[in-house]
Amino acid sequence: MENLQALQLRSGLEAAAGFTRVQINKQQAEAMLVAIAAGDGQFYRFMFADPRGLGRDDVADFGEAARSFALLAKGEVRGARPLRIKLRTVASGETQEDLAKLMKVEQLPLETFRVLNGFKEGQELRPGETVKIIVQE
Repeated sequence: MENLQALQLRSGLEAAAGFTRVQINKQQAEAMLVAIAAGDGQFYRFMFADPRGLGRDDVADFGEAARSFALLAKGEVRGARPLRIKLRTVASGETQEDLAKLMKVEQLPLETFRVLNGFKEGQELRPGETVKIIVQE
């Protein structure tokens, strides 16, 4: 790991970040790794990676996402409903746009659907094909 450094979180939790190369889908990618100490010997680990490499803006965005991490209060945990990835079979005539409308994400549902499934814009879906969608339980 290269450039290991402390990361200042707004929540006050201790964290560190560094960079390395990883393999994703048999392709080399540059990755930013973040570890956050949550107390009682527990850690949260995140990896932000891109096969095209990480530019200055990417690193700034990933760092900002990591700095926003905070533990939930007990009351917040009770009210939380987790998001899950669910497998779904594509029906005849369904499009990426149709399935993206089922995604329980706050922003960019179509783009999230494409990234999650490795689809390109305009790529047609095949009936019977299995795709992933994000649902809330």
